[in-house]
Amino acid sequence: DDAVAAEGVRELAPELMVTTGGTVTSLVAVKLGLEPYDPRRVHLAELSREDVEDLLARFAGVTEAERAAMAGLQPKRANVILGGTIAVAALMESCGFDRLTVSESDLLFGLSICAAAAADGGASPLGWEPDLSELR
Repeated sequence: DDAVAAEGVRELAPELMVTTGGTVTSLVAVKLGLEPYDPRRVHLAELSREDVEDLLARFAGVTEAERAAMAGLQPKRANVILGGTIAVAALMESCGFDRLTVSESDLLFGLSICAAAAADGGASPLGWEPDLSELR
C-alpha cells in the first residue's frame, strides 16, 4: 500500500542535516570572518538556509579576486566556493532543511567509528556493519 510505504519513509526521514567538507567549513569561516581559521568555532556550527543564501549572493556579487580576499576564505577556494555554495543551497532546498550543522570530522572518521565498533563486536552506531573478514 502506497500510504504505508510513504509513512515508512517519513519515519526514516532524518531530523538533522550534518555536512562536512571544505565548502561548508568555508561558509562558516566567511560568515564569522575567521582570521585565522579556527576549527573549534567551525565544528558543530549551524548555518541557516538564509545564511547560505546570503553568502551565495555575496560570492556571486564579486569577482574571484575579491572572493580570494574575503576574511575566512582560503584564496585557493575562491574559484570553487560559488559553485559549492549553489550546491549546498540546492541540497538544503531539495531535502527540506532550513538549517544544517557543520562538522570538522569527515566520512572516514564516521566509517572508522563503525569499523572500530565491529572489531570490538559491538553494534554500529550508524546501522551499517562493515565486513572486516579480510582483516582477520
